[in-house]
Amino acid sequence: RAADVRASDFPLTKIDQITPLSYSGGESLAASHVDIDGDFAYVSYNTAGADYAGGIDVINISDPYNPTVAYRIYGPVDLNSIIYDNGFIYAVGSTTENEILTEGLSAAVYKFPVSSEGRIDLCAYETVYKVGFAANDVAVSGDNLYVTSGKDGLVTRYDKNTMEAMEELPYADL
Repeated sequence: RAADVRASDFPLTKIDQITPLSYSGGESLAASHVDIDGDFAYVSYNTAGADYAGGIDVINISDPYNPTVAYRIYGPVDLNSIIYDNGFIYAVGSTTENEILTEGLSAAVYKFPVSSEGRIDLCAYETVYKVGFAANDVAVSGDNLYVTSGKDGLVTRYDKNTMEAMEELPYADL
C-alpha cells in the first residue's frame, strides 16, 4: 500500500556533482529537468526572475563516480524540460527575442542533433515557436512530440521528424 511507503525507504547517496552553468551576472542557473539515456544525462537549465538565461549539459555518466561534461551550451532562453530520443535532444522553454514576443509566441521548442559522443550539432538545430508564455514540458511517443505551454496555452502534437504541428488543443491553465 502507498500509505506504508516512506521516502526513507528509498535512500539516496550523493556520489558526485557537476558545477552548474552560470550566466553573465555570475549567478548559477537552476537545473530544471534531467533525462537519462544510456551513458548520458541530459540536463536543462533556467533562471528565476525577469532574466532569461538557460542551457543544456550533456553529462557522460558511464562512470557514475566521475561524471564529466561532454558538451555544454548556454543562451538567453529559459529551458524548462528536456528529453533525448534517437539521436536528438528536444528542449522546451521560453525566449525574449523581440520579433517573436511581438507575435505572442514566446514559448519555444528546440531540436538538437547529438552525436554518440554527446556533442550537440549547433549548425543543424531547429526552433519552433508556439502560443503561450513558456513551453513547460515535452514527451515523445513514436513519431510524435508532445509539448505543453503554460497559462492560456496549448498542448501541441508535432511530427518529431519534421517539427510540423499536427494538432493543437487549447486550455485555460493546468
